[in-house]
Amino acid sequence: MSEDTAPGADLGMITGLPLAAALEALLASLEPVRVTRHHRRPSRRPLGQQGRWPGPDPLSQRLGLTVPTLSALRERGQLEVFGPHPDEVRPVHELAAGESAAVSVAYVPHESVLDLPVEQALEAGATCVGVRYGHGHPWPPLVATPRTRRDPASGDFTVIDVQGQLVGVQHLWWSRTRMTWAVRGGADGGVDGGYDVEVLTGLTPLAAVRLLVSCNLFSAHGAA
Repeated sequence: MSEDTAPGADLGMITGLPLAAALEALLASLEPVRVTRHHRRPSRRPLGQQGRWPGPDPLSQRLGLTVPTLSALRERGQLEVFGPHPDEVRPVHELAAGESAAVSVAYVPHESVLDLPVEQALEAGATCVGVRYGHGHPWPPLVATPRTRRDPASGDFTVIDVQGQLVGVQHLWWSRTRMTWAVRGGADGGVDGGYDVEVLTGLTPLAAVRLLVSCNLFSAHGAA
């Protein structure tokens, strides 16, 4: 059973690092899954199975949107790999009714991590970014007033404002964090109706948010 609670203070918009002490305390308080309702079988699919493409431009051109990348990881020397191959990317107008599709960016400390299943790759230092579009996307909007949900079965979840973009942060299980946000109405001239972005990382929620903020992805939102 989940419980919705207010953060206890107006944390405001995150404009950069360092994070406010109240926000750091909130993120550090998010607990992972504590109750297992059923046995979860990890995927054996290798992280790099979708393909290995060295740059975002062909994918962006095919989709008509800017594929988000995590510059801080690139600057730390991590390998940045895009997938699938641009020739396999299907623009939204080519999708049939009820179809959805995705492109991804993987950051790995060395190429061999791409051959590991996703969960093992996260343990080995990988971070995965996915852009999902088509049927069912974007997801329903996050509430404008940040709320925190304490959920032993799914992992605690909160909503933060990063430079004007609402971002969901969920502590899935120990040292696994999921961050999500939606881009609506083809805001950057791309996918009709919008799309969703998901980041999976082996970092704690606090470390994951610090990483996201350091990449300055949403500076245009804050300036608007």
